[in-house]
Amino acid sequence: MNDTEQIILNKLKELDNKVDKIAEQNERIARVEEKQESLDKRIHSVEKKMNYVWETILGGIIVGILALLF
Repeated sequence: MNDTEQIILNKLKELDNKVDKIAEQNERIARVEEKQESLDKRIHSVEKKMNYVWETILGGIIVGILALLF
C-alpha cells in the first residue's frame, strides 16, 4: 500500500468516527426531545389541576359570601 492509499484510509477512518459521533449526538437529542415532550404534558396536566383548584376556591368564597349576605 502506498502513501496515498494510507492517507485516504486514514481520512475515511476519521470520517467514520465523525459520523459515529454525530449519530450519538442525534440519539441524545432525540432522547432530550422525548423528555421535553413528556415534561410539557406533565406541566399542562398540572396547569389544568391548578385551574380547577382556583375555580373551586373562588367558588367556595363566592358561596360563603352569598351565604353570609342571605
